[in-house]
Amino acid sequence: MTITKTSSFALILLASLAFTNCEKSEDDDQISKKVSEDDAVELIENSVDQSTGGMNETIESYSEILITDFAINDSCSREYDTSYTYIYSGPISSASYTVNWAYSLKCTFGIPDSVDLKVENAGTHSTNRMSSIDSSSAELIIAGLRPTASHLTFNGNLNRKGSQTISVNNNSRNISSTINISLNSVMVDKSDSEISSGTADISVIANNGIQNYTYNGILSFLGNGLASLSMNGNTYPINLK
Repeated sequence: MTITKTSSFALILLASLAFTNCEKSEDDDQISKKVSEDDAVELIENSVDQSTGGMNETIESYSEILITDFAINDSCSREYDTSYTYIYSGPISSASYTVNWAYSLKCTFGIPDSVDLKVENAGTHSTNRMSSIDSSSAELIIAGLRPTASHLTFNGNLNRKGSQTISVNNNSRNISSTINISLNSVMVDKSDSEISSGTADISVIANNGIQNYTYNGILSFLGNGLASLSMNGNTYPINLK
């Protein structure tokens, strides 16, 4: 009887240890797959960086053409559309996107003073840490077309959805993400078509196949291709180019 009791206790102990180890393994696996704040910051930077086909590519490209061509040659209230391919290859990042614009000029007494712009794009980008297959959409209102205005002003919303592979130290993990960007009086200098000031409210929802992770932040545009991201009491430098 004593032997039987001892054997039963041993079996229970082994089962308990096995269960604990299994739980620990699952917890370690979940931690290793967690979408961290650093991951969210990189997702945000890639969604605004010109070199990864982000928001800044749309804003600067459209501003250049708007300043030099559309406001002069296009007719008021008429609907226009155009498309192009954006390709970039650099030392640490690359991108390839098909971009579609649909827009109409709004005029006062026959003089253009604002534009309603819709943007759709789809493609891929990669950095030394992350690769992505994604698509974006945006609805923007652009003011400041009159010759007396020194800046264009962008307001509106952008959304990027996709699937990413994050690779660190030969370990890879896959996530999906949705990034929403709300522009608040983002100013573009007409002299160089670059963002000079303004802010954007940003939210990131990422899923690692186990659970969702949500991050929110405020992006402040500083000029000279730079921005600053505030998130959870932390501040991160963000490159727009």
